[in-house]
Amino acid sequence: MSYSEILEIMQNRYCELTGDMPDNAADIGIRMKVLAEQLYGLYSKAQELEEQMFPQTAAGESLERHAFEKSIARKPAAPSSGILKFSRESEAVVSIVIPKGTLCQTAEINSLRFETAEEAVLSQNETSVLVPARAVEGGAKSNVGPNMIKFFVNVIPGLSAVTNPAAFTGGVDGESDESLRGRLVDSYRNMPNGANTAFYYQLAMEEGGVYSAKVIPRSSGRGTVKVYLAAQGGQVSEELAAWVQEKIDLEKEIAVDAEVALADLNPQPVEIAIMPEDSKSYSRIAQLIDEKIHEFFNGMKIGEPLLLMDLYGFLYPTEGLKNYHVNLPLNDVPAAENELIVLGSLDISLIGGGS
Repeated sequence: MSYSEILEIMQNRYCELTGDMPDNAADIGIRMKVLAEQLYGLYSKAQELEEQMFPQTAAGESLERHAFEKSIARKPAAPSSGILKFSRESEAVVSIVIPKGTLCQTAEINSLRFETAEEAVLSQNETSVLVPARAVEGGAKSNVGPNMIKFFVNVIPGLSAVTNPAAFTGGVDGESDESLRGRLVDSYRNMPNGANTAFYYQLAMEEGGVYSAKVIPRSSGRGTVKVYLAAQGGQVSEELAAWVQEKIDLEKEIAVDAEVALADLNPQPVEIAIMPEDSKSYSRIAQLIDEKIHEFFNGMKIGEPLLLMDLYGFLYPTEGLKNYHVNLPLNDVPAAENELIVLGSLDISLIGGGS
């Protein structure tokens, strides 16, 4: 109910009781406006409190309080991880130590920083060494493609170059209200009892960096459980999988063999032809389609098939796109129960050829 509706109700009721409609400029009319404003504020607050009372409609801190009652916490942003390659032009005369925490960054204006996760040594007579690393800041923005990390922040004498031969993956944003609410509502539908599928699923999904989990009961017969993990659009790190394994080992039933494993990745090449409403805007529309396709695949979960209907529907509302056709995949792509479909190569072209 709006302020105007409340004021109108008050004015009409006054007219019913007195026979006169209050004058807006008169004392009684001004008093009604002031009172209606306060009543509207109280009404809005009551509506807000009603929404925050229930997990299905609560948001922000109120939603977190509901989740806390079920021992569920909002997952923080998680950094991406990958491998950095440190190199020099000629063979090293002496061994070169690369300290843990050595910082490197991308080339963009708003560059992202990455740090080595362990100490490493470029040995004598070698020209390069591979070192595990992770992003300094969490979030999906920390996922970068191959050869994007190019600069030293901490200069290491004797080294001339750094890069990432493969993409850094696993970075996810802090959990949204929608995701947290979904996990909370699922916890009511599927009550964990220390032994069922929901119990292992909830343990796995509590960890930041775990976007999807699949629990396979009796994976190798009675008394066995397998828990597959995946990040958003890729695999979780082995360190995170080991941590989930340790946590499950502490919580699982006696005599149950529970194994945590990384989901198998199924890269799918995508080819799409587009027709912008304005031929001059091809580059801009192609960039939008590129972002939306990555977003679509980042939303895939373990065991979920790739349905062309879903892909077409996801791309449909793109502003400035007149027509489009998905050339690959040709058909729906099924997924095994331990498999995550991820984006492979991506080719965006103009309908009729050209670019």
